[in-house]
Amino acid sequence: QALREAGVTISMVFLILVGALLFTRFIAWCNLSDVLTNLITGMGLSPAFFTILVLIVFLILGCFIDLMPLMLIGVPIVFPISQTLGINPIWFGVLINLVINIGSITPPVGINLFVLKGLQKDIPMATLFRAAIPFTVAYIVATAVLFLVPPIITWLPEALK
Repeated sequence: QALREAGVTISMVFLILVGALLFTRFIAWCNLSDVLTNLITGMGLSPAFFTILVLIVFLILGCFIDLMPLMLIGVPIVFPISQTLGINPIWFGVLINLVINIGSITPPVGINLFVLKGLQKDIPMATLFRAAIPFTVAYIVATAVLFLVPPIITWLPEALK
């Protein structure tokens, strides 16, 4: 039984990975990254404003889409633009990961909360959403601090160079 469930889970993960890989190759084939990079840089957006815009989009999408597919599909679109704007890739990746995690515990969907509901069927969803509020606030504060003070994220990789 356990091996069967593990096989089903692994096959779903690999199906998502294959789909994301095909989507990434399609983006490269259509030259979408270059088009978007030229469009964004042509608009004259500052790196900070672009990052805030991307974080808001990923936060909203994180409410509806799981972390792995969103990272595999969304990051290849915005990463080349961030590189063109001179944004530190480690800092950018950590912030994106944080906001997707915020979205995964935020209504209307809160994917991680539905996983908890599946594990603990006797706890009402309203209780789970209320219990997630302090974690959501802590995530938002941490994201704001890390956005405003990038060396918190980048000092160790820079020290290892």
